[in-house]
Amino acid sequence: MEVKVLNSSTFASLSATYDLDDNVSFKNSNRNSYHGFDLTLDNCLSSTKDTTINNYSSFFLSDDFNYDNFLSVDVLDVPENYTFTSYIISESTSMYLSAIPAGKNPLTQITFSDYSDNTSFFEIFFIDNLNCKIKHTESNLVRYLSYNYVNSEIVMLTGYDTIGNNDINTFQYVYDTNNNVISFSKKIFDKTQYLYVNQSNNKLEFKLPPNNNRVEPFKNFELFKLRINTTTLNDILSTSNYTYKQSLDNTKIIVDDTKSTYDFDSNFIFNNEYYSIDPYLNRNLNLNILNLKNQKTVDNTQSQGGLFLNQPSFKHRYYENLFTGVKQEKGNSNIGIGYSSYTLTKTFKSDALSYFHIPYNIYPFEKLNINDSSLAISGATSSDNPYYSDKIFKKLNNYKYSSPFGEVSDTATNAYLCSWLSGGNDINDKGVWLDRYYNPSTISYYDALVGTSSTFLTMDFESLSQITNNDNSVYDLYDVTSNLTFEKGALYAYHHVGNENSKTYVDTLSSNLIVDNIDYYFTTLYDRKIYENEIIFDSNYFAKVLSEPLDLVSPFDNFSLSVDISNENWSLPFGSQIIGNYTNKGFGIFNYRKITPYTLTFNKNQVFLFNTQGEVIRTITTENNIVSVQKFEPNSIFLVFDEEGYVTKYSYIGTTLDKKFLPFLKNNSRKSFYSYGNYTFILINSDWYRVDSNILSYKEDSELNYNLVDISGGDPQSIVSRNNNVFLLSGYNPKIYGNEIYYINSTELFYYNILSEKIGVKIDGDINDYVFLDNGSIYVIYDNNKIAVVDNLDNNIGFGGSKTQLLSTITGFNNSIGKGIDKIDEFYDKQKIDNFLTIVSLSSNDTDGKLVYTRVDENLENSSNTLTGITSPLTGFENNYNVNNYDYLNNNYDNGENITCKVKLPNIYDVQTFETATLTYPLSNLSPGYHNFTVTFDTLNGLFQFYIDGKSVDKYAFDSGKYSFGTIFDNSIYIGTEASYGNNKLNDILNDVNYYNYGQFKLKDFYMYNTPLYLYDIANIVRSKYKIQDLHFELPTGKRNYVENIERFFKNKLPGRKSNLVNVSIQDTGITDKPLQDDISEEIVSGIYKVLPANTKLNKVVWEKDD
Repeated sequence: MEVKVLNSSTFASLSATYDLDDNVSFKNSNRNSYHGFDLTLDNCLSSTKDTTINNYSSFFLSDDFNYDNFLSVDVLDVPENYTFTSYIISESTSMYLSAIPAGKNPLTQITFSDYSDNTSFFEIFFIDNLNCKIKHTESNLVRYLSYNYVNSEIVMLTGYDTIGNNDINTFQYVYDTNNNVISFSKKIFDKTQYLYVNQSNNKLEFKLPPNNNRVEPFKNFELFKLRINTTTLNDILSTSNYTYKQSLDNTKIIVDDTKSTYDFDSNFIFNNEYYSIDPYLNRNLNLNILNLKNQKTVDNTQSQGGLFLNQPSFKHRYYENLFTGVKQEKGNSNIGIGYSSYTLTKTFKSDALSYFHIPYNIYPFEKLNINDSSLAISGATSSDNPYYSDKIFKKLNNYKYSSPFGEVSDTATNAYLCSWLSGGNDINDKGVWLDRYYNPSTISYYDALVGTSSTFLTMDFESLSQITNNDNSVYDLYDVTSNLTFEKGALYAYHHVGNENSKTYVDTLSSNLIVDNIDYYFTTLYDRKIYENEIIFDSNYFAKVLSEPLDLVSPFDNFSLSVDISNENWSLPFGSQIIGNYTNKGFGIFNYRKITPYTLTFNKNQVFLFNTQGEVIRTITTENNIVSVQKFEPNSIFLVFDEEGYVTKYSYIGTTLDKKFLPFLKNNSRKSFYSYGNYTFILINSDWYRVDSNILSYKEDSELNYNLVDISGGDPQSIVSRNNNVFLLSGYNPKIYGNEIYYINSTELFYYNILSEKIGVKIDGDINDYVFLDNGSIYVIYDNNKIAVVDNLDNNIGFGGSKTQLLSTITGFNNSIGKGIDKIDEFYDKQKIDNFLTIVSLSSNDTDGKLVYTRVDENLENSSNTLTGITSPLTGFENNYNVNNYDYLNNNYDNGENITCKVKLPNIYDVQTFETATLTYPLSNLSPGYHNFTVTFDTLNGLFQFYIDGKSVDKYAFDSGKYSFGTIFDNSIYIGTEASYGNNKLNDILNDVNYYNYGQFKLKDFYMYNTPLYLYDIANIVRSKYKIQDLHFELPTGKRNYVENIERFFKNKLPGRKSNLVNVSIQDTGITDKPLQDDISEEIVSGIYKVLPANTKLNKVVWEKDD
């Protein structure tokens, strides 16, 4: 007998390797025996389900793993020009670094916050393995974390991605990608200093390392935590299973983060061609990896409904065996994999009643309560009554021995109606299954189906009847949490709600319609177009609906508006008042509110209204000389304060709306005015007051609860307000830009930083007026007849640079005396224009001059000048600040990041007293394409509510008995253009049809109702617009065995295509009539979305010429 001694030289223990990627390795552990064996135990081959040999290959069926259990990835270097978005948390304080919002100001401060929001997410731009930049975007303005060499502060400042000399925003970094920790440093004056959190003042600062040398480990206060980086920067691998939802217009599929799983266990097949093993060269076992289809059903589809609580709900296959033939060199040509499954898929068609039996083996259950089943998460439709929700019926009675329907344990009563899926406060909630009971002697079968019950009980109908003796009508219709169970062999009928059911529901609302879609719309020149499927607004069209006042069509002045709007880029402003009739009252849906339709100037007792092309629209003459004009919302109202102490409210068409006497205003020569929100703040000597622009009432400072900040040195000259703060200043003509308040004091433009409380000088010169542009540049009229530009880096601050010039070179008139300058922000001629300025000046001789209106771009070029017939002494038109109201707009409205619904509610006893209800939703949450927007107004319950795609996103409660609602819709609703007074469009008032026509969006299905729609009214409107999918229910079947065959392997690669656009080519039709071709093309365009692949769009329909 031959004896072989096994030792390390005669026995080779192989180690699993992955030759396809040097950065990937198998996890293992080593064991040594006293016999001298060195064993490598690979995690991937631990607890294998099965092993076979076939065709010179070894196959191993693994246990349930995720990738991280058996694979590791080498930590890769951060690639060049790589950007990672993350919060930045101080390791020492656990607080989030945040950039303080500052509008269009190029500079802002940083702080630390206890919570994470939009201000605390930064883009870390890794330039290379050493350098990085830290960016934060507010609206469309990008600021960089920067070091100010002058005052040693760390701030956020606009800049560039490139690295240059004396770069203030490039940092060096050390990044531990495994632990998601990073440190930042910077060479400052030839010494490397490290960024840290000074816990005494909670600020970012730099400090030198101990002994000026980094040899000690980083301290906690020098480290910052980033979010987990799920890219290949770390060594974490995961298996993902995504759930998708369909967009409203069926053209896109979107990952549903709430239902997707990003790591789960599955089985793998590892295989090796064993002839490749050469233990004398190396001791490697080169394995290939194939993950199996645990998430697939028996029918090879994906579905919820897995039965085991310790497994994902989408896991249906449990692999157990390999079948490759007898273990020999040449076995089967295909690989068989044996698996077991415990469910079968039963498909319930939408808009149909489906009958089904439960199998006699439903392991692991004896019986299954419907609320423990997967019906709700598999796509069952919920509602607030059984008729419009999914419902299920169970055949009762004991019929085990007389039919194939099995033996059921439920008792039958004639009061039980059905089990139905009741929804929650969100149509995306999965809902709860209820049993509906009713008293058939008082309620019909149909009424029991459509009725909404608020009564939930725990007893059945018979018990309740005995207690109440059938006298209590409250319990004639009630629901209980469902006791329905799925039992072996029982027969069930399931009704799955579909589009037709939802359309039927919507039809029941038709009796409440006051606007049944749009019949026709108009070009800007009033050419009428017939509405078909949608309106593509490209600044050429508008529509007008609701010709009757709301009082005549809604008994209680209730209303609801439902409309579908599409936009391919919701981040770009696409209009101001998109839909509505809002002026000084009414209702509107808004996007971008910082518009400047009017320029207002005043002199003596006259107010002059211009459009931004310089045309005088209107002149208003008052009884007394004017001391100030205060403007608020665009196209709403303005207030005129006069020398005799009166304040008068005007509309922009010159109508006097209200007038009150303010006793403190008369006989005081030193006055300052500033408007914020709905109020005007007035400084009289050292006392200040607040005037309500709605009712023209006032309160003294002693009656108000504001945080007062006096930086005037005891001699205030002006007042401003922001949030709950009032500031008293030592200069005049104040404006707020970002976090700084600017004001003119003597011959200098001062600023006060609200956050740091520092006061400084911005510009030295005899300044008449100034304005900020969004890029931070200041345009200044000074010395009465000159203009200069100071950019956001304080260049040309001495007024001697190339951007300093006489005002007359812009106006074209000699001796131009500047009176006011302001920014223009408007929609004009299919564009959003925000790079032009208004300059108001007097073209003078020695004693007086004529008013000149100048429109000029930000480069002080392309000016157009209008010489008006308005004559004044050179000392006239004083205090004409904020002529376009941009300072107010910039400090009260966002940059179009939101969509907003507003309604002004007039007091029932005083129609000049209003409450403004505002609802807001961030557009960044919307995907491109169509979305349903619904607004409801309930006067009886006092609720104004905003829904998007059937989900309530904001609401406002009000006192229903306090307000009059009928006047909300005295005027018609305009769509795609700005509404104005007197049932007119704003561009009619401005005498130019090119103004305020909105574009870049599409609209369809516009409906208004004279009743408030509630959650499931809206849900059915939304559901009726897209295809409700068939429901795939996983029936428990007990354990059943299957074999899956692998015939061939394919290389994993993404299919390539050049474009997401497709053309439809039509050939050999013989149709040459162009109108007929157009009609056919329109039909194709309207219906092709139903068959196009997701994320694919139709480019055009091409009619090929016949040969």
